Amino acid sequence: MDPKSKTTVQQSFKLILGLFIMGTLSMFLSKIVFYVTNANLFASPTLLNIIGGIRFDMAIVSLLVLPLCLFILLPLPRTKWVKFIVLTLWYLGIISALILNYIDVQYFRFTAKRLSIDLFFMAGLGNELPTLAKAFFIDFWYLILLFAAQIVLLTKATQFLFKKHYASFTLHWKPLMFNGVLLLLFTTVFILIFRGIGLKPINTIAALNYGEAEQASLILNSPFTVIKSAESTQLHHTAMYSANERNTLLPYSKSYYNPKDSISAKNIVLIIVESLSEEYFGILDSNGKSFMPFLESLRSKSLQFEYSFANGKRSIDAVPALMASIPSWTSTPYITSSYNTNKIQTLPKILKKYGYKSTFFHGGKNGTMGFDAFCIAAGVNEYYGLNEYPNPDHFDGTWGISDLPYLQYVAKEITQTKQPAFHTIFTLSSHHPFKIPAPYNTELPTHTLEIMQSIAYADLSLKAFFESLKEWKEFDKTLFIITGDHTSISNNTTWSQPTNAFKVPIWLYAADIEAKCMDATINHIDIMPTVVDYLNLPDTVYGMGNSAFEETSTSIQFLSGVFYLNQRDTVIAFSYPNFTSPTETFRYNLKQQKKTISKDSLFINSELLKVSVDQYYSRLTSNKLSDH
Repeated sequence: MDPKSKTTVQQSFKLILGLFIMGTLSMFLSKIVFYVTNANLFASPTLLNIIGGIRFDMAIVSLLVLPLCLFILLPLPRTKWVKFIVLTLWYLGIISALILNYIDVQYFRFTAKRLSIDLFFMAGLGNELPTLAKAFFIDFWYLILLFAAQIVLLTKATQFLFKKHYASFTLHWKPLMFNGVLLLLFTTVFILIFRGIGLKPINTIAALNYGEAEQASLILNSPFTVIKSAESTQLHHTAMYSANERNTLLPYSKSYYNPKDSISAKNIVLIIVESLSEEYFGILDSNGKSFMPFLESLRSKSLQFEYSFANGKRSIDAVPALMASIPSWTSTPYITSSYNTNKIQTLPKILKKYGYKSTFFHGGKNGTMGFDAFCIAAGVNEYYGLNEYPNPDHFDGTWGISDLPYLQYVAKEITQTKQPAFHTIFTLSSHHPFKIPAPYNTELPTHTLEIMQSIAYADLSLKAFFESLKEWKEFDKTLFIITGDHTSISNNTTWSQPTNAFKVPIWLYAADIEAKCMDATINHIDIMPTVVDYLNLPDTVYGMGNSAFEETSTSIQFLSGVFYLNQRDTVIAFSYPNFTSPTETFRYNLKQQKKTISKDSLFINSELLKVSVDQYYSRLTSNKLSDH
């Protein structure tokens, strides 16, 4: 390649790289303004916080520079119009990104979270924008000056880059070839920077890999959170009650403390069995025996509930519901939604005040379902995933470590953990493709419903787990909570109907709890208040759930835009946001798994469902899940 052609390629490379570095630096400078203005809301940033912040800044800038590569590297004539297009795209992109960051400098103080797309869909905001803009200019004039100064610096730097590196193009096959290689290289690199290299694109909760939940908003930037929130289903909720009306009709804060009793320091072990549907307890093998003899035995020794429900249909819904009383009443899972950095009250955070260490065990690959990141947000002390497991030979080839060896490993870790402690255990093997290690894949009974052999394997694994804990001195000082994360494939159509599609076991097993079946309704969001009640903690619990010891009689599930309010054997359904006429009402025959249409079902107070949804949606969108 002749010197002139070589220089052209080098100049194009330097121009694109210069724009990327300049854009990243501009984003970082606006983040410094954000931090200095809101320093009282954050701990001092660590080096890891700064690295994470730069990583998210680079993600946005890569998205802005990527389209410019086409105009710079393709064999287009270097006319003033081509240059005008490149500069226009650059300035529109980077200035828009900086505007969002500067808006958030003050807006964050009101919301305690970064901007999301819902800001632009707030009812009535369009009419108020001129007033809001005027107030912003008056009250925060210094931000306008800082923003203007940064734009001036950005413009000067851009002019310098283009003057020095925006070279004319030589129509020769060698520079064409090298520019083509550069275009492919930059396209690949910028897409990977924005998307990440994992199986799923990075989202806002990935910020927790670079710091505590309280630092997430400092690590993130506003353009990134807006884009990611736009990718998910947003709530455009219009309040149906005032805050006072909501809290009167449906108190959000609850206290279960009895000053006459002492505070308990018993251990808590929450066992979440993958895909454990209530339906599977009624299925027998070819010998007429249960696929779950151990769990059937444990069930008879536990406090169980006549009507028990998962809160969602996905594993990713179960963890926030069980650990933080966060219902899955939206189409997008909380963990991956634009609200996943909201302030939340969680069981690990409550128990930590009483000396509890909390752990989360899941034999799957680290990063699966965002569990590890959510555990950071929830205040879990230690997360144990595939990476922490000592023997990689036990990997099942698909999801992670098979249940039997993994639960033995968990039992060993539990017995060596300082007490009191809160342990969450999420099993794995009863997930499709239901891989079971030898020799159990030939020894355990099979069924036409393919999940059943893996359910039998989970049962066998749990039996071995409890046997390993028999000699543990803390065993009789421990509350075991056993549930399924969600239902799975069904044996007949009746079980796939609402609300059967959510029925999972929820049992409480402890030495001091009477074994019986309560004529009550319970679901996953009731677990956090139930534990607080059981331990007689003086903390106020904020959330949509209630203690199971109060014989809760309602549960709400959300499926395909429809809310189902369950009150024991009666169900009423409404399609959001229409709460005036039910879409369905029926009584539920638990033994026959059938439903019968009945006008008597209307005795359920539909206002309870309406205010429940309004309470949660209003708090979710205003970042008030953890307070009054």
